[in-house]
Amino acid sequence: MIKDSKANSIAQVKLQNQQFQEYKLNRMSQLDATQRQRSEVFLATNARDGELRLLAANLSSGQRAGAVGLQDSELQNELDLTREELDGARRSNSELNKRLDDLTTQIETLNELVKLKDDQLAAWRLEMQKLNELVKITSAEKKGAFFKDPIFVSLLIVIIVSGIVIGMLLIQRRTGRNNLDDAGLSVFSQENGIDWVEDSTRIKINADEREVLTGTSPVASEANSVDDINQSIGEPNIDEDANGKLNLARAYVDMNDHENARPLLNAVLDEGNMEQVQEANILLERLD
Repeated sequence: MIKDSKANSIAQVKLQNQQFQEYKLNRMSQLDATQRQRSEVFLATNARDGELRLLAANLSSGQRAGAVGLQDSELQNELDLTREELDGARRSNSELNKRLDDLTTQIETLNELVKLKDDQLAAWRLEMQKLNELVKITSAEKKGAFFKDPIFVSLLIVIIVSGIVIGMLLIQRRTGRNNLDDAGLSVFSQENGIDWVEDSTRIKINADEREVLTGTSPVASEANSVDDINQSIGEPNIDEDANGKLNLARAYVDMNDHENARPLLNAVLDEGNMEQVQEANILLERLD
């Protein structure tokens, strides 16, 4: 009896420990109703038709508890995974929201900066327009002030008057040079004419003297005088020609016309007498 009671107590303790462990694993307790179910099924079958049937043995309470515990653990694991995924999604969503908020704030600040830049650009354009208008006004005032300034007007008048005077002097110089050329030519021709008249009178006197000495007729003497005049006209005196060139060269030197004076003086050096050559050398020294 004592041995049987010890064995029963040990078996009950083991069973209780096993049930307690299963309870801890499954977090729930289940009652063992297998004997009652079996008896109810057996009684029902006996009472109904008295047939004998083989029934599959039902799972024990420990097996049912283990299966339920496994399902619960799998479901719990899945639930934990989904919760972790949900937490990760929430964290990522919160981070994205923060980034979105930062981006919105940055966009707002950029918009404000763009507005400020637009305002500055508009103000700068207005200032440039004002400066351009001021420059135009000042340039117009300066242009008017130049003509109103007495110093500028006086300088302009002096420049105009000096230009007119210089033009008149140039015109007078050209006209005076032409007049001197004409005067030199007229003097040259007059001197040659005087020389020719003197030659003719001298020829006439010589003819009269010859007529008196030889007793020739007046007609012959006139013919001889005409021949002498023709000879004198056809063969002019070289000294007289050099004298005319010297006078003309002297006029050119007085007018500072070196180009026309130099060839005449060189001709006088070749054709004139000693006095004319000396005077021509003096004029050449003046030219040099």
